Amino acid sequence: AFAQQGKNKEVCKKENGFFPHEDYCDYYYECVDGVPYVQECPNGLAYSGPGRGLVDKCDYPHRVGCPDPENTRIMGRK
Repeated sequence: AFAQQGKNKEVCKKENGFFPHEDYCDYYYECVDGVPYVQECPNGLAYSGPGRGLVDKCDYPHRVGCPDPENTRIMGRK
């Protein structure tokens, strides 16, 4: 995980927790004391939210409403 500053700092203004990444289905933010840390879902999975998913907040892209795989921006793949 790495801290991400700039426009993404807005994502953590309200509370600690987990929030979807604005550009990539397979990434999400973990907010800790107002600092956003980018986390990655494993093995091509997409962020599904806390307490949901096949593996720790992550599930198959088609099950979480990720756009069509042809148009999906998976970090490192498109």
